Amino acid sequence: MQFTKNTGKISQGKQKQGKTEHVTKKIWTTGSAEQRHESGRLKHARTEDNVTIVDELVALLNHEGQKQTHSITRQISTKTGLIQHSIVQIIFFDILV
Repeated sequence: MQFTKNTGKISQGKQKQGKTEHVTKKIWTTGSAEQRHESGRLKHARTEDNVTIVDELVALLNHEGQKQTHSITRQISTKTGLIQHSIVQIIFFDILV
């Protein structure tokens, strides 16, 4: 039960859990306070498969005569589902090196 100042009533709602209680509960249920490896989104898109795909698409689009980097990254983004920032990182850190 929780007393609210605005209405002056006692609510039966779920109380907010503090960080200490959260970590303690996690340790009791999982045996560890560490975050699961598969939780959350991927940290980066610079995998070997994505580098290969982007490299092939860059070569194909350059061969077609397109020289504007912004339009190339936009087209690759549309075809691969990767965001443009990831594509630029793959081009500059993996392909051009």
